[in-house]
Amino acid sequence: MTSRKLNLYFKSIALLMDIIVINLAFFLAYWLRFYSGIMVADKGIPPLTLYSQAFGIITLISLIVFKISDLYDLKDNFRLEEFPRILQAATLTAIAVMAVTFLYRQFTFSRIVIFFGWFLNILLVSSWRYCFYCLRRYLRNKMHDFSRVLVVGTGKLALELYQAGQSVENPNFQILGLINSDKVEPQDSPEFKDVKVYNGIDSIKTALDELNINEVVMTTLPEDRNQMLNIILECERRAVEFKIIPDILEIITTRGQIDQYLGLPVLSLKPIQLTGFNLIIKRVFDIIISSLVLIFIAIPLLIIALLIKLDSPGPVFYKHQRVGHKGTKFNFLKFRSMVQDADARLKDVLHMNDRGGKVFKMFNDPRITKIGKFLRHYSLDELPQFINVLKGDMSIVGPRPQVLWEAELYDEWAKRRLMVLPGITGLWQVSGRSNLSYEEMIKLDIYYIENWSLWLDIEIMLQTIPTILFAKGAY
Repeated sequence: MTSRKLNLYFKSIALLMDIIVINLAFFLAYWLRFYSGIMVADKGIPPLTLYSQAFGIITLISLIVFKISDLYDLKDNFRLEEFPRILQAATLTAIAVMAVTFLYRQFTFSRIVIFFGWFLNILLVSSWRYCFYCLRRYLRNKMHDFSRVLVVGTGKLALELYQAGQSVENPNFQILGLINSDKVEPQDSPEFKDVKVYNGIDSIKTALDELNINEVVMTTLPEDRNQMLNIILECERRAVEFKIIPDILEIITTRGQIDQYLGLPVLSLKPIQLTGFNLIIKRVFDIIISSLVLIFIAIPLLIIALLIKLDSPGPVFYKHQRVGHKGTKFNFLKFRSMVQDADARLKDVLHMNDRGGKVFKMFNDPRITKIGKFLRHYSLDELPQFINVLKGDMSIVGPRPQVLWEAELYDEWAKRRLMVLPGITGLWQVSGRSNLSYEEMIKLDIYYIENWSLWLDIEIMLQTIPTILFAKGAY
């Protein structure tokens, strides 16, 4: 079975299951409202037949909204990025249903049923789709159904693609071949192991035949326009997917968008998202969430403070100057996890940096106390930073605040991290934390700044929970 047929089957199953699950959600909502005993039906119990007819309309609205929300563009990795889209689609569906029932005067549809249905819709659709993702992944592995990729180019972008294909998190992506430019020899590319290297773009037909390729990715554009056209036509003829990642996109990350300019397609840059009204939305969101969190964790904060005092001499909180928004300095709060004179002893351990680049991280830092090791392992030492958020020095999500001497080493590219408030958590914390290199950290932070949305903040916050519980990359 080809990948296209398999994807078609998967989409058909997704559509059928969505119909079943959406109806199940609203039938359960009807039962909870009128038969569960949770609420008294003062005005009597309306017949199920009336609601069944409404459920058909609700299902149709849901499927339309799901389609608009790209929920049938099935991704290889579910993770948490699909949850915000499900939440958004279910919310839009509930709003549309309320609007329709408001206009329909012959029968009063219970608003509580709509609310229960909205909640159950999110819960059940998210649950079944995660199970469906696991099933798809299992079947693809059993059928050895993965993208067989041919990369045109052997530069930095090609190497990044190759490394992504080698990672465990990309089981359905495998680079089988590389095409060098005419000036590069195969022996000049030792980083690419178990990959067949072809010389010259003219060898693409041979590569497609020998490796049974179903996806071509170009990271190096040919100088001859005819060569480019021939590659595109060859891919179309063989039903091979064709993608381009030109070098310029490495500079502008994902801010490129195709527009029309005097009737011609042009690549333009999207404006940075974290400006103007979006900053106000983010600040209001920070105040609400941080206030709720501090109320909820008040007692655990007192317990941790007591344990720190019993473990070693010194203050409960560690205050340190960090660089924040637009280079302003502020007192960064943490629970003290090191000995009292840790800063004075920093020069003694600088040579043992376990992270390359301009940021200091050490796996077995001798300055860490016993309780401090536990606090750091589960990131409990970070909890006082919610106070920084309330004060306006930090945000819940954003680039990590850097110490003064690290920020002084920033180049112009890295200084873009200072365009927004630093955060307690961020994209790089949920993507590997201390296991990432300095360059990867900067790249993820800048991606976040350029592509911010409230959904992205919620997604990062949700991903932070398992990252903390399983202590991924923490030390």
